Amino acid sequence: MCLEIPLESLTMEQGRIQASATNPGVPPDSGEASPAEPLYTCGRFPVLAICEKAHRDQTGRALCLNSLDFPAEAIRHHLEVERCPVCCRWYANALREYGRLVPMVRRAQMVKIAAQRVDEACHELPGQRGGSGLNALPLMLKWHADKGDCPQRPAWWVQLRFHADGASAGRLKKLNGRFVHLTIEPSDGGPPVSVETRLGVDDSSLVSIEHCLPIDPRRDLNVSMRLLPRTKGE
Repeated sequence: MCLEIPLESLTMEQGRIQASATNPGVPPDSGEASPAEPLYTCGRFPVLAICEKAHRDQTGRALCLNSLDFPAEAIRHHLEVERCPVCCRWYANALREYGRLVPMVRRAQMVKIAAQRVDEACHELPGQRGGSGLNALPLMLKWHADKGDCPQRPAWWVQLRFHADGASAGRLKKLNGRFVHLTIEPSDGGPPVSVETRLGVDDSSLVSIEHCLPIDPRRDLNVSMRLLPRTKGE
């Protein structure tokens, strides 16, 4: 079965892959090719095959090439043993971008609130080593209860927050205005809940829009988040 995954998110030299197994082409002699020229690998394997290998390694699923005919072992040898610099760059970029398709689950630990207010909760979400984007940032989940309708079982509102230091402030600009698919699940059991929220940058702080979720946050949580395409909501 062919699993179609959009490739427009690949931030490599060109967003559209133009290659075929019968005409892999050669890499351009100049540093940058014109927009009309397709960019290729070294010629041993087409770009599509390199991206297929990256997708399988990152997600465990095929992208669009037939598994029976796919030279996975030959590509692995080319990348890991021969260390072709051109193909390794394509592979590394594709691997990083396809990583955005795989939600990374992180444990959010509840922290004590100084005022011991029962209508507030706060979680620390440590940055993930080897993660990218939001997964690399140490985030906070700030909650407050809305007891207007049901004081015994209040609705809880959550907001993502991150305060950047000088080294990480520049990365926030890329996240400003982005939509995020956020999934939260109690670590001690219970159904997961999901919501799409939007990020904003204020000075050196990253915050999301508040959302009301049907979950009691006064415990540790498992959290995963995935950036949605830039065209979301545009």
